[in-house]
Amino acid sequence: MLLVLSNTAGTGGSGLLIPIGLALFKFDTKNSITLSNFSIFLSSAMRYLLNGKKPHPKKNGTGIMVDLNIGIIMMPMLISGVSFGAILNIVTP
Repeated sequence: MLLVLSNTAGTGGSGLLIPIGLALFKFDTKNSITLSNFSIFLSSAMRYLLNGKKPHPKKNGTGIMVDLNIGIIMMPMLISGVSFGAILNIVTP
């Protein structure tokens, strides 16, 4: 329920899921972050599948609710950031 509320608000829920995983379920940091990222991915994928074909309410039925242009702009930056973080994780102890 907590993930649904935070995902609906657009925060993703990792600010809540990571401390809950650490404190209540006694996960280590790596597993808590991994579980949080996976649950955010699943909830985002479900929101995309449910809202993918719905018409945008302010475009009088001509546009879709999901703006794919933002994804096209964000994906190269996201992939380069993930690659840089993975390399930095290997290089630093």
